Amino acid sequence: MIPVRGKGMGRAPLTIPMLLILFIGIVLLLSTPPAQAATTEVYMVKYASDGTTVLNETTVTYGQMEENLPVQGDGVAHYFHQGPMFGEKFESDPWDVNETTNIESRDFGAVKGTDIKDLCELVDGMSPGERVMIHASDGLRKYFGYANVYDPDPRQGQMVLTWWRADDGYVPDYPTGMRLVFFADDHVFGHWDMHECLSPEYWYNYTDHDVGRPSSGGLSVKYVDEIVIYSTMDPPKLSSIEISPVEVTLNVSGTRQFTATGYDQYGTEIPNIIFVWASDNETVGKINDSGLFTALSAGNVTIMAENGTVNKTVDATVKNSVPASTPIPSPTHLPEPVLTIINILPSSVTLNVSSTQQFNAIAYDQHYNEMFGVTFNWTTSNTSIGTINNTGFFRANVVGTTMIKATNGNADGTGSVRVSSPAPAETPKVKVAPSSPPTTVTTTPNATSIPSPSATPASVQTATPVPASSVQGFEALFAIGGLLAIAYVIKWRKTIK
Repeated sequence: MIPVRGKGMGRAPLTIPMLLILFIGIVLLLSTPPAQAATTEVYMVKYASDGTTVLNETTVTYGQMEENLPVQGDGVAHYFHQGPMFGEKFESDPWDVNETTNIESRDFGAVKGTDIKDLCELVDGMSPGERVMIHASDGLRKYFGYANVYDPDPRQGQMVLTWWRADDGYVPDYPTGMRLVFFADDHVFGHWDMHECLSPEYWYNYTDHDVGRPSSGGLSVKYVDEIVIYSTMDPPKLSSIEISPVEVTLNVSGTRQFTATGYDQYGTEIPNIIFVWASDNETVGKINDSGLFTALSAGNVTIMAENGTVNKTVDATVKNSVPASTPIPSPTHLPEPVLTIINILPSSVTLNVSSTQQFNAIAYDQHYNEMFGVTFNWTTSNTSIGTINNTGFFRANVVGTTMIKATNGNADGTGSVRVSSPAPAETPKVKVAPSSPPTTVTTTPNATSIPSPSATPASVQTATPVPASSVQGFEALFAIGGLLAIAYVIKWRKTIK
């Protein structure tokens, strides 16, 4: 080793190897991954039978759960699961039928939360034969059947996503929330309860190799950030088309706007469909790509809206204008106009969260003549997705799909809004040039793919991501270490002289 000072200069100096050890220690300290944080919202999604087509989706925060859905738990009673057993007790009674062992270690406290069933209903719910996956931000996932969610045995109780605990308060102060807890009727969901209430494919064992070592506590997923319903429904496809108005009579040179709406095999409107419009007699009248019909000469014509192999037709009659010499009946003899049809424009839109859209409504009487001065009552089918005021001004709140309606008396018109998340802005990358040859660091993201409904759930595996900031910090500290070493050599040479 090379001393920093000459002989007889007092205290033993630091050496270059000691500086390197200190440098490596600092790097290891900075590269330690942060602890997993509690979640405050959950993404709900329902997939079709192909496992990829989204039938419905939304994101809900714990605050929205508490405000809009029934709250489970009184904040006083504690709920327990059961931990694994070892030794002689396990060998003689691995299921611990009487729930006598390792209960207190799985005391999840006096908690409050929301029934998983109520959350599933936000995306049109589950049907018998379907299953749900509870996913955690650390990659853990657990699967359950329809009966466990919608018709649980009292020994199991409701499956509750908890977001409040008496000792901590709300998430994120509740550090392991949001957490899945089973509200068993006796407040203890033990190994034998798991055996009797869940199908074997949903049981939890302490480790993969301890197949016979059950642990109901392992079903209490913490840091829940996603709930996925794997449906048996076929992906939606266009099944029928409706055209409005259904019957038209107008004079030569007149125009009329037609609108078409597509529906899937379940009767649900499909937004953003592009229709091909056609007239079977362009001598009588023509129709453009947006559905605007122009009358050219007297006669009858059939209007068609088409998408792929699905189409719909309506009839239109064009009449010559009334000659000037023909007496026009007094308005007092004409039938009173009756509001019959309301059209909403635009009929469907896709918006980002926090975006707005002005909708307009047009009223028509029984002869499809436009009516003026009509007021409308505007409503939305799901106020959590977005709100609309009495002028038709819509504001998007969260991701999902909602219907809007304009009504007056017995007449109404509908439109649809799909709210999606905006694409995240790209974060600029900062490069720090090292003073010595750079060290290549390879990071592996903790990617977790969602299996198709037919696949057997894979063994639980958790990978810890390496933050990008740790790599940049390593490069910076490596440069600092190089500078310290150079300074040390220069000072040593001066001392020798």
